[in-house]
Amino acid sequence: METRKLAVFVDLATTQNYSRSAERMFLSQSTISKYIMALERDWQVQLFERAHRQVTLTRIGQQLLPRAQAILREERQLQQVLAANTAHNAQSLVVQGLPSLAQYQAL
Repeated sequence: METRKLAVFVDLATTQNYSRSAERMFLSQSTISKYIMALERDWQVQLFERAHRQVTLTRIGQQLLPRAQAILREERQLQQVLAANTAHNAQSLVVQGLPSLAQYQAL
């Protein structure tokens, strides 16, 4: 499963507005719409009730929202563990110079 679509679902549930979600996620409104439609098609449910410029979660959307948020939290924790491991295994690069070089200005 692509978690980007879950993140769009969670953000749209928060903002209840395609334009604001698109702005916050640096995506186009059509991409937001496509991601939501893809989730609805894959899961065979309707996640949102759509009205003019505003959306609200359906009952099933309300049930799925906390689970989607939990998955995204787990993904962030996984990324933190991986980043810590990468940082631990990273080698340092030391650059040294002569103290007298600071006296000279570049032309």
